[in-house]
Amino acid sequence: MRRSFLPLVLGLMLVAAASGQAVAPFTFKFPGGDSLSGELAGLSASALKLKPAIAPTITLEVPLSKVSGFFRASIDALPPRTDLDVLVLRDGARLNGRFSGVESGTVRFDAEGVGAVRLPLDLVESLVRNGNPSPARLGATDRSQVTTRSGSVLFGNLAAEGASTIVVSGLDVSSRLSVDAVASILFPEPQTPAAPYPKGVIVANVELANGSVLSGTNAELKGGQLVFQLAGKQSVSIPLISVAGVTFGETGAFASSKQILLWSAFADLSGGGERDNTRTVLADGLGSSWKIVELENPDISAEFKAKLFASRALVIPEPENFDADPEELGLALKPLLADYLSKGGTVIILGATGSSLGMFGTAGLVELGESNSIWGEEFVTWTASAPAAYRKGIDAEFPSLNATYLYSVDPSTPAATLAEYEGGAAILLRKVGRGRVVVMGFDFYEIKDGAARALVNAVLAE
Repeated sequence: MRRSFLPLVLGLMLVAAASGQAVAPFTFKFPGGDSLSGELAGLSASALKLKPAIAPTITLEVPLSKVSGFFRASIDALPPRTDLDVLVLRDGARLNGRFSGVESGTVRFDAEGVGAVRLPLDLVESLVRNGNPSPARLGATDRSQVTTRSGSVLFGNLAAEGASTIVVSGLDVSSRLSVDAVASILFPEPQTPAAPYPKGVIVANVELANGSVLSGTNAELKGGQLVFQLAGKQSVSIPLISVAGVTFGETGAFASSKQILLWSAFADLSGGGERDNTRTVLADGLGSSWKIVELENPDISAEFKAKLFASRALVIPEPENFDADPEELGLALKPLLADYLSKGGTVIILGATGSSLGMFGTAGLVELGESNSIWGEEFVTWTASAPAAYRKGIDAEFPSLNATYLYSVDPSTPAATLAEYEGGAAILLRKVGRGRVVVMGFDFYEIKDGAARALVNAVLAE
């Protein structure tokens, strides 16, 4: 446990020594790995209050900036239903419920556990009606793509005609459909990406027992209801008993953030292995003012999203124990990482090898091929195109690690080679939107100054 919480918990143990242990509805998690069980006693846009299970007569108030989130270990609720429509928003929110139509540039949706919502079209990514597969986009991204239950595909602008009819206006023809005839809709991508949250605002990512994941601002606890602004636009109220977990993250401040998300879901987790060495390199190189948070779970959850969007960089240590479906995981990551990169985030891939390469390609990061590897000590050389920020404090040639992987890159995802060995790329840089994807062939089974400094520089470069 970190020192900042140790005196607090010791004091609470003394207070609670004569009382029984309460059953805790939530586990509260804090940056650095600390956790505390207890009852949520209050929530505002800037802080939460909790009653620790170890001392239920005490109420603690903690700033949201100091809380990762809170989660319920188990929840008494009906199993998630499979007969509901799914509405996906561009901020990653996923609502289960019933589609009821479009009206005046908004989508009407009756979300299970939330109620009726109306959301602007530029915030909505897709709608899939119950029992239908998720569609692939077939036409231009500046028009809606509507698939009917009979299999027809229509392209055009959406409008409403009465309460239960949708009009799809194409270039040459307009089609009228009942809401019940719609199987799916892919909404047009806005010319200017929607920014529902101002920079620096703390966003609550709320995961419900029914599988819905919602994002919003100004979260409050009111009479047993969690109230917040869905997508920053509409107030919604959810019974706290229906909430499986809530995480908090600050948006749009990647360049100033001093947090790293270390996603070690597929790394060697043994003591002194690649994951531990990667963490040591980051902690030593960045200093005590930086925060390193870690997730070992491979699920792309609300917690993953919140921690990602609060972090300057996502670092993925060597995925040598990769046992996931690369296409399935890549597709789940793709919209999330596209949003993260578009807003200026950095993704750093270390020692990518084997089937994990397919995940990085499907996720839209970079299409890699393994061209070679180095297992003994050789020297990696910076290229002439390597920016000074990446080379800072490192010799023109520096020792490779055991092991160092070398890559080739598919032209579909062009990337610049920053460091190489005998024609194979050891460090690559791909710029995506305002963000960066950095590939480094180092697995950090061992630590050497040059490679260690290169990783730290990759975090700090802009």
